[in-house]
Amino acid sequence: MKKLQLIFLAAGLSFLVILPMAGQPSRHVDPFIGTAGMGHTFPGACVPFGGVQVSPDTDTIPHNVAGKYQAEVYSLCAGYRWDDPTIVGFSHTHLSGTGHSDLGDVLLMPTIGPLRLNPGTAERPETGYRSRYSHAAESASPGYYAVTLSDYGIRAELTATPRTAVHRYTYPAEGERHLVMDLAHGIYNYEGKTLWASVRMVGDSLLTGYRLTQGWAREHYTYFAVRFSRPVKDYGYRETLPSPYNGFWRKLPLGRNFPEMAGRGIACWFDFDRAGGDELTVQVALSATSVEGALKNLYAECGGRSFDEVRAEAAAAWDRELGKLDAQGTPDQLRMLYTSLYHTMINPSVYDDVDGAYRGLDGGIHRAEGWDNHTVFSLWDTYRAEHPLLLLMHPGRARDMARSMLAHQSQSAHGLLPLWSLMANEGWCMSGYHAVSVLSDALLAGVLPEGEGVLDAMTATATVPYLDGLGSYMEKGFVPLEDSSTGASTTLEYAYDDWTIYRAAAALGNEALAQVYRKRALNYRNLFDGSSPFARARRRDGSWKNPTDPRQTYGEGFIEGNSYNFSFHVPHDVAGLIELMGGEKRFLSILDTLFSAPLDPRYYADNEDIEASCLIGGYVHGNEPSHHIPYLFQWTSEPWRGEYWLREIMERMYRPEREGLGGNDDCGQMSAWYVFSALGFYPVCPGSGEFVLGAPFLPEMTLHLDGGATFTVKAPGVSSQNRYVRAVKLNGKPYTRRYLTREDILRGGVLEFRMGRTPKKKSRPDSADLPYSLSRE
Repeated sequence: MKKLQLIFLAAGLSFLVILPMAGQPSRHVDPFIGTAGMGHTFPGACVPFGGVQVSPDTDTIPHNVAGKYQAEVYSLCAGYRWDDPTIVGFSHTHLSGTGHSDLGDVLLMPTIGPLRLNPGTAERPETGYRSRYSHAAESASPGYYAVTLSDYGIRAELTATPRTAVHRYTYPAEGERHLVMDLAHGIYNYEGKTLWASVRMVGDSLLTGYRLTQGWAREHYTYFAVRFSRPVKDYGYRETLPSPYNGFWRKLPLGRNFPEMAGRGIACWFDFDRAGGDELTVQVALSATSVEGALKNLYAECGGRSFDEVRAEAAAAWDRELGKLDAQGTPDQLRMLYTSLYHTMINPSVYDDVDGAYRGLDGGIHRAEGWDNHTVFSLWDTYRAEHPLLLLMHPGRARDMARSMLAHQSQSAHGLLPLWSLMANEGWCMSGYHAVSVLSDALLAGVLPEGEGVLDAMTATATVPYLDGLGSYMEKGFVPLEDSSTGASTTLEYAYDDWTIYRAAAALGNEALAQVYRKRALNYRNLFDGSSPFARARRRDGSWKNPTDPRQTYGEGFIEGNSYNFSFHVPHDVAGLIELMGGEKRFLSILDTLFSAPLDPRYYADNEDIEASCLIGGYVHGNEPSHHIPYLFQWTSEPWRGEYWLREIMERMYRPEREGLGGNDDCGQMSAWYVFSALGFYPVCPGSGEFVLGAPFLPEMTLHLDGGATFTVKAPGVSSQNRYVRAVKLNGKPYTRRYLTREDILRGGVLEFRMGRTPKKKSRPDSADLPYSLSRE
């Protein structure tokens, strides 16, 4: 295909965009790699779902000082912040789009001149090893990052494989050349976070070692093997947090050219001869199991390959994955689409060695036979659209992720599936037990064959009495405020999760168990008292919290949101919810008010997770519980209202620029919403096997599915003006259902939308054409 190649500059960061000639679909668009302003994402190098994400860190703001939280650290969740004037160094592990953080393991920084082993400050970088830089000398594309360190005149380039990173540093001709390795550095750092670090010099060009940290991942082991392209001529280290006891090690010359370096916080330095040129290539392999695992990863994935060969392989891997979606649109539209698609393939990430060995939740070393273990399951966010997208587009990897969750449960002291899985640790973040949604969806899709073992893991998780009010929920049918400050939203989340267990049990023929969880799935009704259309928190004695304010985002029993948004969190029984809210007319009125009436800033002034940029009226798109709400109009006679708001969200919340994302990307969930919504359908209720229709955003998109099938969505003439759906055809025949099934998509075909400037104001659907609702079974 003949293509036009352009270099775009977005927010100062250059990237290659390959666009088709007019009228041709795009087969590959290298996306804009977001900055911290782009939903807490990082600009560094990784491969799809890779376990190494090597990226610049731009400051050292700690999570806390003497136990006091430092609020500014929130903006550094990904390690990188656009407005920072300096780069501290390049670390190897990063989370993508989160609202809490950890990692930043094994920081490297090339320097020249006087040796400094502390990072210095942004105000006075010359007091440490950090360097100023300019965005004009910074570039990124999938699998590659480069920047010039202004204070040193060093060009730094980064690329990656699934378990390794490769650095290439080009030093200036003059000056003493150093490479600093700071094992006390970290994201969301604090004094004492590194419990122990150890480095061993093996020969003259290989390092091995590990560090153990206590952060969000409470017991996080990072083993590493580092190979230099030229011999080390001089090296040493300094303890940044001296140990109060050194024993008889004190007799040895530890500080310089001693092959064992260890401490609770250490910074090492390595010097290299100028002979042989100005380039230094550094290969870094990580493992959670052992130094031996890191060495296996190093030799298997880097071997004798050059930096440029590894970079080309990383680019090819991204080209294959991004090429699973073709699209037509304007350059900005395609840039936003492929940026979003890119961000759906960073987390979850591989967490095992090339031989299948991985560290489990129990601290033991296990082996994944015939599958890859994964970590970083931000399930409160990602069960909604990220995992359904992976199940549709990457079924093999979705199977591996489901098996990773089952392994987590089997290794859990609590018998729990992951809530927020992070580096062989349970992060205990957010509410619900949404792994059951992912497993049920995979089971019903035929991707996960484990059968009864899956059901046992789901029910074990759903019956742990000390988990966030679950004991009271099982007894009373709701989570009281005395048990959980977010009892109302947790009740709604448990009810949906229980519905997914009901579906799995029914599919496996366990009717008695299915009926238990069907009853639990209706517990959402226990939060509506009839006096108000909104869900309300309750106390242990059954009384209602009073007074209540459905717009207030804290103190009302709802996590990171309010009742106005969370009351719609009944994706498994929208018809039942409409009835509880007083019927369709009142339901539509509440929805319209949610989108059109601005939310007073006093309701979210102290809420880290909600800000003006993520709001449309009172609808909170920047936080996940609301993501399905624009699609709820499809259960009514006026779906055109949702078509209007979907276009508004797409155009206002997703812009291909530095501050262009209306909220944190949350491990790909915000981006997965965009990909689905651009296609014109969305998994409102994962586990139902249905994708509810909305309104397509682009004139044509094609999914290239496993097995060779393609599914194309066409919407000729769609635009901001022509945003309303006038008619739909599937494979050339009129289509009246308000949803697609998974089978409709996987069979392949063509979905055609006829768009217009004016809506179909009334569209009375046949009940058989409406999406799933539990109360209509």
